[in-house]
Amino acid sequence: MKNETKIHTTADDTLLTPDNHALVLIDHQYLQLLAVRSHPNETVVNNTVLLAKTARLFRVPTLLTTAFAERQALFEEVQAVFPEQKPIDRTGLNSWTTNVSATG
Repeated sequence: MKNETKIHTTADDTLLTPDNHALVLIDHQYLQLLAVRSHPNETVVNNTVLLAKTARLFRVPTLLTTAFAERQALFEEVQAVFPEQKPIDRTGLNSWTTNVSATG
């Protein structure tokens, strides 16, 4: 018996597409950087911007959130990637129930 490899001619439904996933950037704000010790702040911001730009390029739905926005803004560099989007300002501790489930 010959060893046959199955070739998919249509999109595999296990692959990520803009239709089956989304990106949620939760509380990427400058004051949050005070708690980061694993990476330099510049690296965190640059990596977040790279992720945001990649999501935009591939048309991945992206949700931006902030915590107590009146005290601290979203990274300006991230906001610049999505200038038309106003971040959802959350006041609770659970980002999922406050933001994601409320938006569908």
